[in-house]
Amino acid sequence: MAANGNRRLGKGLEALLGDAAAAPVPEIPRGAHVMEIEINRLDPNPHQPRQEFDDAALQELAESIAVHGIIQPILVARGTGGRYTIIAGERRWRAARKCGLPTVPAILKEMDDQALMEVALIENLQRADLNPVEEAEAVRLLMDAYGMTQEEVAARVGKSRPAVANALRILALTPEVLEMVRDGRLSSGHGRAILTAGEASVQLKLAQEVLQKGLSVRQTEKLAQQYKDAKGKEAKKPAERDADLVSAENTLRRALGTKVAVSGTLERGRITIEYFNRADLERIYERLGGEDEQ
Repeated sequence: MAANGNRRLGKGLEALLGDAAAAPVPEIPRGAHVMEIEINRLDPNPHQPRQEFDDAALQELAESIAVHGIIQPILVARGTGGRYTIIAGERRWRAARKCGLPTVPAILKEMDDQALMEVALIENLQRADLNPVEEAEAVRLLMDAYGMTQEEVAARVGKSRPAVANALRILALTPEVLEMVRDGRLSSGHGRAILTAGEASVQLKLAQEVLQKGLSVRQTEKLAQQYKDAKGKEAKKPAERDADLVSAENTLRRALGTKVAVSGTLERGRITIEYFNRADLERIYERLGGEDEQ
């Protein structure tokens, strides 16, 4: 995106949608034309970060729409082939389909694909109704697609930079554990605690234990530390030496009467013999079959 485009989009949803971005549910901009669009001509925004929709909540909304209709029009952009892409209001559209409405009230907003992508991401992040994984993926996409820093993303969506950084940390989880956070079996707090445990196999084992025991985030943090401590001790544990090398080392030590170290393998290695004074050196030399020089 060009620099001036970034500055325009940097104003957030207000710059793109006008008054529609001011409230949790976009309001109708003054003078906007509301039209009825056939429900089957509408498509979800392909950049929509929200993938999970609560079925019970959707059914409840559908029942309300069946009685009262859609009070707040959805916001759409022009698609191709006479179709429209939903900018804001996908839940209302899904609920309307569920209760069998043939059309929905909509406001058309001229918007290119690039702006449509940023609006979809920022609008959902501002509403805070994404699950932790969707939120992290939306932040990452904003950073990757537009070259934004964490500070810039934080300013766009009204969050602190540490909150954005914490959201991104979730994506470092192993895929199996990340799915547990996505579907709500684990909270984002659990996920961040599990992340400190280390490698993927340890994360998965810890996550399974957390689910099995129903541990709190604080308990998970303590358990993750225990896993790390155990891993550290295991790493410091010296590798077991070949028994024949150990035996040879002991035999040489007894034969020479001094400290002897044997390192390497049975095929190749090194023998180190220590002495502590000249007399000790001469004694070892004679033990090894050395002869006095004439």
